[in-house]
Amino acid sequence: MPRPRPALRPAVAALALAAACGDRAPRPEVDAPPAAVPITLEIARNLTYDGVMGSSYTLRDGKYERLPTDSAPADRALVTLMDRLHAIHDFTGDGVDDGAFLLAATGGGSGVFTYLVGVSGRGGAPKSIYTAELGDRTMVRSLSATDSGVTVEYVAAAPDDPACCPTLNVRQTFPMSGDTLLDVTTEELGRVSAADFAGEWRLAYLDWDQPAPDTIQVTALFEGGRVAGRGGCNQYAGPFTVPDASLDVVTGPMVSTRMACAPPAMEVEDRYLAALGGVHRWGWAQGMLALTYRTDGGVGTLLYRRGPASPQGE
Repeated sequence: MPRPRPALRPAVAALALAAACGDRAPRPEVDAPPAAVPITLEIARNLTYDGVMGSSYTLRDGKYERLPTDSAPADRALVTLMDRLHAIHDFTGDGVDDGAFLLAATGGGSGVFTYLVGVSGRGGAPKSIYTAELGDRTMVRSLSATDSGVTVEYVAAAPDDPACCPTLNVRQTFPMSGDTLLDVTTEELGRVSAADFAGEWRLAYLDWDQPAPDTIQVTALFEGGRVAGRGGCNQYAGPFTVPDASLDVVTGPMVSTRMACAPPAMEVEDRYLAALGGVHRWGWAQGMLALTYRTDGGVGTLLYRRGPASPQGE
């Protein structure tokens, strides 16, 4: 009489059944790669950037500063994020916003170098993916981004320009393939002229750290060697001429209508018209038209954004 075969244990039986059916053992699960992080201005204000003045700097609240010491009196560095102009767009093609930002850096001398940096959140960790130096004391006119890359327009020093006073309009395009920077293209667009800022503008700042009130309309239309607009209460006009290929401005006292308004509007208008009549230099600052003035009350810079004010003064 044949001996009975021992019963298979359940686990062995399952494996035998799977083998008989041609099934394979289940594959171990693989973790999905971390999701990309959308880039914001706040992220850019607290990030490490390579290739700035030949080194790496980690910003905190948009700034890095190293002060000189007694043992190293020349060892100084200041790097700041220009937070009034940036471009947020998915230019690496991962479906999540990337960012293009501007840095200003100085080592303590007279030079202030401008850098364009690209920032991506691929792999779940925001990081700088390229750094491009735009030059010493350049003035950035515009910064934009599309699906394929980033474009920046700025004024750089021509070969015959003094370092203080650049006059050459330049456009650079930074094409991307994923998070890899391709060949950068550079176009020279001619020397600066009054035509560069012809048209209508709205006042954004009475000075660098003094925003214009949202509820008060202040505008400027530049054309034909003159400026005209609304000063906050009254209409005004006056001379405003710029020599070719120059940042110098020749202006004079503004004339205006004589309507009376509430004190806030009149105070803004009086200060604005005095400043505008004392303008002696024009340029660009983080995408804004910058008019530097000198009055009995001191010096400052009027900053404008392109386009007229809305009826609410926005």
